[in-house]
Amino acid sequence: MLTALTVSAPAVDAATGCRPTTNVLSLTPTTFPLPGGADVRVWDTGHLANPLLETRIVAVRIPAGTLTPKLLTAPTVDSVRTPQQLATPVANAVLVVNGGVFDPVKLGIPVESQVTGGLIRKATRSVDSSLAILGPDSHLDFVNSHLSGMVKVGSTAWAVAGVNWQNLQSTGITVYTHAWGGTRHAGGPVAIVVAGGKVVAKRTGSATTLPPRSGQMVLTAPKGTYATALSRLRVGTSVTVALKVLGATVWDKYPHTQVASPSGMLMAGGSIVRYGVNVITTCSGSGEDVRPRTVVGFMPNGDLLVVAMSGRALVSGVRWGGATNHQAADYMVRLGVKTAVKLDGGTSTTMLVRRTVGGPLIRMDRTAKDFQRPTPDSLVFLAPTA
Repeated sequence: MLTALTVSAPAVDAATGCRPTTNVLSLTPTTFPLPGGADVRVWDTGHLANPLLETRIVAVRIPAGTLTPKLLTAPTVDSVRTPQQLATPVANAVLVVNGGVFDPVKLGIPVESQVTGGLIRKATRSVDSSLAILGPDSHLDFVNSHLSGMVKVGSTAWAVAGVNWQNLQSTGITVYTHAWGGTRHAGGPVAIVVAGGKVVAKRTGSATTLPPRSGQMVLTAPKGTYATALSRLRVGTSVTVALKVLGATVWDKYPHTQVASPSGMLMAGGSIVRYGVNVITTCSGSGEDVRPRTVVGFMPNGDLLVVAMSGRALVSGVRWGGATNHQAADYMVRLGVKTAVKLDGGTSTTMLVRRTVGGPLIRMDRTAKDFQRPTPDSLVFLAPTA
């Protein structure tokens, strides 16, 4: 049975200078259910004389306790795959969207943290706003998280500043694991290779940027206190590296719950709705471009709303149509969410569904022939299997 989804009346724009929000949600949506209890609503202006004004909004409401979220990642931090490639082998992935923001120039790695299957693939000591899969019920939540890590040698301990991070930070040691991949990483004056709990090699010069092999970790730091400490380690020294992700939930129905070691985590591009209010008050720059957007919303009763906003227009090969940041927030408010956070958007925005478990993946935000951008991760929702 389809879950009722009430669309509120248009709200007056709270910010000045914003592009007006369209009335696309006043149209009669196409609706259909997904396996496992979610339902899909599609609002579409259809073809217009000016294709830049065409809007297509696909909203999937996931009742609390039905579909299970999971983060699928490319094989290594320094690699990318399309959402279609990641989800095809997972037969019960009935909803698929692109994941977090990433750097399209520097290796295509996630800009912020990434955890999958409980494995910390990328993290930083600095506070990071993320979507995380938490608890035994695998609920999705919006969290402020950070890495808590130590490198211990005997009674001495040094802070870990990052895991598989794109650059070195002066606040501690950066740890690279085999999950980083096969490309060179950032390196300081010295790099210590650890395997089996012991130092197995000490590298200097250009060798400090060589990636770790399977079963190895590479410890490095910029010139300074931590690099000096690493340089004093000898081959055979016992080393313990302890890593975990800590944080607290932010906005949904589990307010300020302390969390540790989420089973999955990806970068969220920031909240655009808080407590049912559009918080985008500045309408300028690229945020005022009408581009595709991928948004996750939390309903007051704990249901999730996963939304893709797109269009059909192409300008010099770049996708246009969808929503500005302010419009995206306004649409989410009208759809009744308490909180909404962005994932990556623009050309990355992709939504796929399966109408039967094991069936074909169907593109919802654009046509099947449209280019699908490879990304570091995708957020999928799994239907129960018999």
